Amino acid sequence: MGHSGNGAVLIERFCDMMSAERGAAERTLAAYGRDLADYTAFLASRGRDPLSATADDVAAWARALAGRALAASTQARRISALRRFHAFLFEEGLASDNPAATLEAPKAGRRLPRVLRHDDVARLLAQAAREAETARGKRRLKALRMWALLEILYAAGLRVSELVALRHGQIDRRQRLVRLVGKGGVERIVPLAATALEALERYTKALEK
Repeated sequence: MGHSGNGAVLIERFCDMMSAERGAAERTLAAYGRDLADYTAFLASRGRDPLSATADDVAAWARALAGRALAASTQARRISALRRFHAFLFEEGLASDNPAATLEAPKAGRRLPRVLRHDDVARLLAQAAREAETARGKRRLKALRMWALLEILYAAGLRVSELVALRHGQIDRRQRLVRLVGKGGVERIVPLAATALEALERYTKALEK
């Protein structure tokens, strides 16, 4: 049996195991089949098959994947399939060792956080102000507090952790600024907009009633 035929049979046995013992879905099995067929074709080009593959062969395939400019998530999926495949061959006694045991998947890049557009922020602040104006009873104090928090958060560009830890004494309403102390005791002074001060003033007066 040639290398490619041997590989196809081993892939089929692996997928049968994943279906019967792991309950893998059809789409997952199809993806495994495609990924491993690509791998066995690569091995055949080097004169090897899955049972004779070495750690160098496995590493070479991983480098080839990286050279195709595939997404990190796609590379990680293919390498995961490869590792499972070789683990299966070793555990079944079909291969004398597992050449993929130490192979690591590429780390997926962190996505940049999504941010609100200026118009979205303006609508959010306007809604908070409307609720502060129209709320009654116990809801009014909560609405005023939320309005003040959002205005200060936006006006001063604070992190949420800084906003939660903010104390009244850190805000200088006369000079329209807030004093923040960061890591290492470094002080940061940030100006506050008139709308933030107004919201804070309204909330403070409501607390005093």
